[in-house]
Amino acid sequence: ERVLDEALRLVDEEGLQALTMRRLGKRLGVEGMSLYHHVDGKAGLRAGIVGLLWEEVDRSLEDGGDWKRTLRSLATRLRGLAVDHPQAFQLLMGTSSFAEPMLRALARGLAVLREAGFDDDRSARTLNTVVGYACGYAAMEVTLLATGVTALRAADQFDSLVQLAQALPPDTAPELVRVARDCCLCDMDQQFEFGLDALLAGLDPDCETLHTG
Repeated sequence: ERVLDEALRLVDEEGLQALTMRRLGKRLGVEGMSLYHHVDGKAGLRAGIVGLLWEEVDRSLEDGGDWKRTLRSLATRLRGLAVDHPQAFQLLMGTSSFAEPMLRALARGLAVLREAGFDDDRSARTLNTVVGYACGYAAMEVTLLATGVTALRAADQFDSLVQLAQALPPDTAPELVRVARDCCLCDMDQQFEFGLDALLAGLDPDCETLHTG
C-alpha cells in the first residue's frame, strides 16, 4: 500500500514519465530493485494506481435511497479524479485490465439500479451511460488543461475573454467569435451538472422518449 500510495503521489507531482522503479525507490528510501518484491514491475505500479483511483470512487458511492443520487455520486467522483489526479487519470482511461475496486464500484451501482426496479439489461446500459458521460467529460477537461486552454476555468470574465481572443485566429468572423464566446466560455462545473441532470432524467424509466431498443 505504501509503494502504491507513493507511486500515485509521484505521478501527481511529476507526471507519468517520471514513474520508474528507480525514482520511486529513491522517494521511499530503498533500492528500486527491492520494489519487485511488492509489485510486478512498472506494469504492476500502473495497475495498482488504477486500483487506488477506483477505490476513491468506491468510497464515494452513496448506497441506498434514490438511484439518481447514487449514480450522481459515481459520476461526480469519476470526474473529480481527473481534477485531483490529471496525470494518473490517463491510466484509468487507457487500461485494458479490470481492477477489483472498479468491479466493486460497478457492482454497487448495478445493485442500486436493480433495487429501483431496473432489469439486468437496463441496469447495465444505464450504468455504462453514466460512466461514459463522466469519463468523457473528464477526459475533455484533462486534454484542455494539458494544452494550456484555461479560459474555461478562469473565474474572471475579462481574463476569460482575453484568453479566448488569444486562442482565436485573428481573422475569425464576428459571428464565429460570438459562437466561441457562447459555447466555450462556460462554467465547467455548471455544464457538467446540467448534462448530468439531463442524462439522468432521460434514463428514468418514466421518461417516455427513452429509446430502449
